[in-house]
Amino acid sequence: MTITTGVSVIFLLVGRILFGGLLAVTDFRSHTDMSELVQVAQTKGVPAPTPSVTVSNSLLVGGSAILVTPMIHNFWTVQADQREREKQAFEKGIMLLGAALVSLVVSGEPWAYSLTIGV
Repeated sequence: MTITTGVSVIFLLVGRILFGGLLAVTDFRSHTDMSELVQVAQTKGVPAPTPSVTVSNSLLVGGSAILVTPMIHNFWTVQADQREREKQAFEKGIMLLGAALVSLVVSGEPWAYSLTIGV
């Protein structure tokens, strides 16, 4: 699959900028003040909350979605008034995991603005 011309190049570029920008902002925010994240992890019963949050932040999207999303956004265990919010957050985590996997695969494919340094 080579993407070199047309609207696909623009969509890929915009998509990568949006996805990468979201990852950068999320990563920056989660590393600047972890106290709230650690508190949430404690209330959810995450083992060793401080190291868990630190590792999760380091793994960013892929590892975080796999390891933390089911523990933090366990919508199936919360009260009815919190269920929808937790379910949406869970689904967003899984969606980000999917986007990260697609980006990982596409990153090695040649396209108009590629650096060809993917896996």
